[in-house]
Amino acid sequence: MTQAEDSKKWLLEEAMQKPVQDLRQYDGFVGYQDSADFVMQPDNDGDVLTSGNRSDLRGNGSDLAVRMQVHADAKASDVLRVLDKLRDWLQDDLRDAGDMTVGEWRGRAGGHLGIVEMCVRSLPY
Repeated sequence: MTQAEDSKKWLLEEAMQKPVQDLRQYDGFVGYQDSADFVMQPDNDGDVLTSGNRSDLRGNGSDLAVRMQVHADAKASDVLRVLDKLRDWLQDDLRDAGDMTVGEWRGRAGGHLGIVEMCVRSLPY
């Protein structure tokens, strides 16, 4: 068994022990080029931001409010640029949330974290 296969086996076994948790996921794509995609239109930097509700297997409790994952091959300058845009979007998105949880805030319009909802945002950067 290769190291990658062994890691995959271990990750799958570990995932079976984790509870399903509802999350709001924000993603940033750099250099996105798909001329047939009329939804995900890149901004002036070639970046596309998306967000959506999803359920995922997570072992951390509710004390973990935010987790940031950065692809190992991403350029630092791209990461910092997109992170600034995502922070601005999240700040705008939650501006009037007050003390509500993110799930309560996102659900106020009738949404449910178990149902896939996707938002795409182009920012004038």
